Amino acid sequence: MQVDIDIMEQMDFEEISAPLVMQKLKGVRRNSAELGPCEVCASHGSEMFLMVLAEPFEHDGETKFAERSYTFGHEKCLREFYEQVRNIPAAQAMESINLMRQRQHG
Repeated sequence: MQVDIDIMEQMDFEEISAPLVMQKLKGVRRNSAELGPCEVCASHGSEMFLMVLAEPFEHDGETKFAERSYTFGHEKCLREFYEQVRNIPAAQAMESINLMRQRQHG
């Protein structure tokens, strides 16, 4: 089950000290001329993908997921980036994602 971030912030829940999980990786049938360059490597591509990362949390004894990051790019770049952040706590992974975007956008 997926929970909207705004709703999650209003709920009484216990955070899990866990890494982000890849909830989705799918082609978006658009190229970088429409979406901009890959957010990982800053190169253009003919087929771009969307990766959705989510943070697990406990609520009423169940593990649920709150989407935390939407990243566009080449499938290979997104998979490689996920491999780099998949075993670190969610807060650190989000810092890495924000730094990556800052470097790309100057």
